[in-house]
Amino acid sequence: MISFLVDKLHDARFMTMLLAAIAASATAYTLIMPLFAGEGLAKRMKAVASERERIRQRERDRLSKSEKVSLRQSPRQLVSKVVEDFNLGKWLAQEAAREKLTMAGYRGQAPYVTFLFFRLVTPVVFFIGSILYVFVIWHMQKSMPVKIGMFIGAA
Repeated sequence: MISFLVDKLHDARFMTMLLAAIAASATAYTLIMPLFAGEGLAKRMKAVASERERIRQRERDRLSKSEKVSLRQSPRQLVSKVVEDFNLGKWLAQEAAREKLTMAGYRGQAPYVTFLFFRLVTPVVFFIGSILYVFVIWHMQKSMPVKIGMFIGAA
């Protein structure tokens, strides 16, 4: 029985027919599945309309409480302080990043300051996290230079 299976797996003609059958059934499945799919557009439209109504109601409630509405975001105090203290605008600034943030819908100074802050903090956090992982969590039997290389590579 096993020798029969091995012979069939090594038979080029049989494997060609098997792969052709798989490809044909996958093509048929791809073409037929949209016909069996339900109409989800009406359901999605209803969900969007109800969400839109909830947003309108929330905004009406907020406006009736006479809260000051500000469309501009202001960066957090800690984030802006770190960016100013380390002068990250000078060292890490990129006009391409600012343009990409603008294209993504993040306009203004606050998203850019947040981007600069996390560009500084992320490698430090990964470095500390990888040190903790290599030395505390994962007790591996490797030499010290290998462990150091691992957490430097992770950072």
